[in-house]
Amino acid sequence: MRLTLRCVSVLCLAAAVKLCAQTAYFEVSDGIWENPSNWSTHVIPGDTNSVSVTFSGRTVHITQPGALCANLVVGYSFGETGTVHLATGTLYSVTSQNIGRNGRGTFIQEAGTTNRFSSFVTVGEGTTGNGQYRLQGGFVGENGVAGDVNVGYNGTGVFYQTGGVLGDFGTSSSSRYLYLGRTATGLGTYVMDGGEVLLTNQSYVSIGHVGSGRFIQSNGTVRVANTFNVGKESGGRGDYRLVNGTIRSGQFTIGEKATAQGMALIEGGYFGTTVEGLDVGYYGTGAVAQSSGIVTLNKYLFIGRAAGSKGTYVMTGGELALTNANNHVYVGEYGNGTLLQSNGSVRVKNWCTVSRQTSSSGLYRMSGGSLTVDLNLQLGEQPSSSARFEIVGTNAAVACKTMVITTNAVLRFEIATNGVSKISVQNQATLAGKLEVAVQQKLFNQPVTVIDAGSLSGQFGTVTPVFPLKSVDVAYQTGSGNVVLSNFRYFTGTLMTLF
Repeated sequence: MRLTLRCVSVLCLAAAVKLCAQTAYFEVSDGIWENPSNWSTHVIPGDTNSVSVTFSGRTVHITQPGALCANLVVGYSFGETGTVHLATGTLYSVTSQNIGRNGRGTFIQEAGTTNRFSSFVTVGEGTTGNGQYRLQGGFVGENGVAGDVNVGYNGTGVFYQTGGVLGDFGTSSSSRYLYLGRTATGLGTYVMDGGEVLLTNQSYVSIGHVGSGRFIQSNGTVRVANTFNVGKESGGRGDYRLVNGTIRSGQFTIGEKATAQGMALIEGGYFGTTVEGLDVGYYGTGAVAQSSGIVTLNKYLFIGRAAGSKGTYVMTGGELALTNANNHVYVGEYGNGTLLQSNGSVRVKNWCTVSRQTSSSGLYRMSGGSLTVDLNLQLGEQPSSSARFEIVGTNAAVACKTMVITTNAVLRFEIATNGVSKISVQNQATLAGKLEVAVQQKLFNQPVTVIDAGSLSGQFGTVTPVFPLKSVDVAYQTGSGNVVLSNFRYFTGTLMTLF
């Protein structure tokens, strides 16, 4: 009898495990999680149950603490829809949550709630998957192990945040990612109008990882421990837009791998790094357009960092500050870099170099705004570098401690009706390379100082007037340290072609 009882106990235990491990389907159109009769298993799901909220528009409301499941799928197959509404209380998934696997899924989380997971949350997994996560309040994050959030894995995913916290408050040292557009077919969008993204433990953000990703921040706070990537892997396409709010990351990379493309629009708010700097075009193609706001970088700004890269920074307003002890700006490090400034202020603690390494190319064009370099403004550095620095009209202000223009560099002044802005050099200006002079008005003919330095060394190798300017005199006033243009002469008469 004792042996029989043991066998019965084992069989019952096995049956119980099998029952607990089965998938629990939510079977009413609209109801609460905590009612056993709403589930296909006729019991409230536990931490060994897979939970499926799908079929024809099922909606489940979580209204108490303690909701558990092994994993959660909302919108399983194409054509099926499902919604989870975390109204009050908590939800914990032992492994994962999948919002819009191949169908359409929605997760709504309100204030005062907590949603935790151990491995990942995926919003829009399959190619036909379409998922939405609406974080209105509360906390959502991993449970102490490596947890990723994927928005648009193979399909389409949107994460809306108006409040609450997306975070990683666990103690794991494993890397964590927020992916937008994880694979080639993935399209992920993050819309942030409040709340906080706090990814502080070995965390990364990848917008357009291999697919397409967009992050639009109009309010709220973002903190990322390591790198915030916009267009990361080969083929990835990413866009980031800051309208208002604050974002801080250890490092920013716009267009990291060779065929990746990234774009950042800074229209207000605060954008800053805490450890490294900003790469605009690392190996790929990157662009930044700043019209307002404040950008502060802890170390460097590379525009066109690696060979084959292309980076562009267009500044029409705001402030770009690199004012720490070891700050540098490189417009064309090994690649192709362009900085176009029509307004705003740029402040650099140490070096601002246009076209640094061999075979690089760099263009810095100023038609307005200010550039202040506490140490050295350098045009070209290594052999075969190709630097251009252009000043247009009288609305730009350029000041530096020293200036060096190397053999292959071009310094261009485009003179307006009332003259042109000069470069103010506190100490010595070392001259070589080419001077280009263009005049917007043909009748301009008065002396104009283009460089005001403490002292001068060297001269321009060539002086190139731009049509209709025929020639111009260049005076190197070594006593005052000035470079002065005068005696402007133009082509006259009518050009006729005879046949």
